[in-house]
Amino acid sequence: MLPKTYKKIRKSIVAFAVRNPSFHGKKYGANYYPQIIGTGFIVNESGLVATNAHVAEAIDNVPRHPDIPDDEYPVSVLLFCDVSGGLTQLECKICGRFVISGYASPHPYYGMERGPDIAYIQLNVIGLPAVKIAKNFLIEEGLDVSTAGFPMGTQALMAPGFLYQLSPTLQSGIISSLLPFNSPKPHAFSINVMVQGGASGSPVFLSSSGVVIGILNSSLNEMRTTEINKTEKLNYSVPTNISYVDSFHHLNKTLDIVLKAKHLEPPEDAPTLHYLIEHGTPIDETRFQKEKRD
Repeated sequence: MLPKTYKKIRKSIVAFAVRNPSFHGKKYGANYYPQIIGTGFIVNESGLVATNAHVAEAIDNVPRHPDIPDDEYPVSVLLFCDVSGGLTQLECKICGRFVISGYASPHPYYGMERGPDIAYIQLNVIGLPAVKIAKNFLIEEGLDVSTAGFPMGTQALMAPGFLYQLSPTLQSGIISSLLPFNSPKPHAFSINVMVQGGASGSPVFLSSSGVVIGILNSSLNEMRTTEINKTEKLNYSVPTNISYVDSFHHLNKTLDIVLKAKHLEPPEDAPTLHYLIEHGTPIDETRFQKEKRD
């Protein structure tokens, strides 16, 4: 069931990567791939992508290449599209962003004071494959769930020292706990999946259907201490297999606000995904051919 489910949802998962105009017009080779700083997923066909607020804020802190105009973002979005004989990677511009900066609730709320860790990014592309977000669904401990994104960013894709992987990484587990406690609308939940930086903003979905029930935002780290010598100690953190997810309730509410208020909309001349696959992207386009083996 999961292989079939993932094959569909994988098309909606994107990576946020640092733009480097020095490499535009050149195919990404074995020794170079743009630095990935986070993950996102397409939530409507008009180019709207959901990610974490801390990913959107990190975009603003990326050093700007001198050849990138001041009115453009220093980060682009990578789309991965299956084509006959291989894969096409499209590097698309960001047109705008909307960060959830506060949260007000008439009921007791036990989450972060600033609210859910959610933001939306608008691309200059339309006709995109969007995920299905749960509506009326009861989140329970023990449910089989999966997530996919780019943990450790580019480092995972170039683990042997050269470009070795060109896809999100799929992981699966169960819902471990509801936060702050078992209730019909928990503000968040935890899953028993170990994640690292770069996976922030990944969709968390039901393994059986692919319906998105949350957005991955952080993980629990264990603090440890080691002795450097007799007088010095070093504190360091170790990732655990406890990770945290903002529930789909927040996705639906915030997405509804963004769409109704028309905070983010694609440019009038935005090309379709089909057009870009056929003619290339406004920034860069690279095709990777499947390797043929005997």
